[in-house]
Amino acid sequence: MGIGMGILFFVPLTQYLISFKGWPFAYLVFGLLILVIPLPLNAILLRHTPEEMGLSPDGESSQREKGSQTGAVNLSSPVKEMSSQDILRSPRFWCLLLFPSLVSFGAYFIIVHHVKYLTDLNVDRIWAALPFAGIGALSGGVRFFWGWFSDRSGREIAFTLGMICFTLGILSLLLFQTMPATALPYLFAVFFGSGWGATAPLFMSIAADLYQGRNFGWIYGTLEGVLGIGAALGAYVGGVIFDRTGNYFRAFILIVIFNLVSIPLVWFVAPLKFRGIRRLSK
Repeated sequence: MGIGMGILFFVPLTQYLISFKGWPFAYLVFGLLILVIPLPLNAILLRHTPEEMGLSPDGESSQREKGSQTGAVNLSSPVKEMSSQDILRSPRFWCLLLFPSLVSFGAYFIIVHHVKYLTDLNVDRIWAALPFAGIGALSGGVRFFWGWFSDRSGREIAFTLGMICFTLGILSLLLFQTMPATALPYLFAVFFGSGWGATAPLFMSIAADLYQGRNFGWIYGTLEGVLGIGAALGAYVGGVIFDRTGNYFRAFILIVIFNLVSIPLVWFVAPLKFRGIRRLSK
């Protein structure tokens, strides 16, 4: 939720700081904010193992875990931990890296380029920026919903619905080029914000469903790395396509294709299979 709230609050703050005293001053303020807020919070609140909080790796209380020693099923290790070599040889691992990078490609293309796209279609800059603020606020709110919903319906179903929303947002933006109805940019904000809000909680949850134990740190670090690569490529390739064709049409189509490809990849990764083992053990 903090990602969306950050967009809502810090984008206007950044613009104010730049207008007030320029880019160097804005960078200085944000550097100081990082030192003052997240660094102390991590130092004080961060815990390295569930045991430090009296929990097992699956979040069960230590008392319940003790009960497993007397005959109950041990929930802390429902799936045998794989070695690093086995993980790297697994197609599931590479699909786990691929589908988020495809989604981040489209998401950050939109984040970087959609205001320019709207202003090129003669939308006033202030009105073009409003959907961007709405996206931040909405995505922050729906992240909690998608996490809650995926716990109950399964990651695959939640991700599929999220990508449908994401794609509907792209199509609304694309349709605006030929049918400039006032409602379309706001439909884009609603659908895209809802779909984008499904990404962060599901990427993390799916990785945690599949891999536990000592390997999870480097696995999730690698996942975040490819997310960054996908985001960078999305922003760059979208600009290249515009420079060479004079419009964003092919870029929008490419994003829709990537979204559709990511859905069967998630079903192949099959986190529901692993979560099902945990439900049966309970």
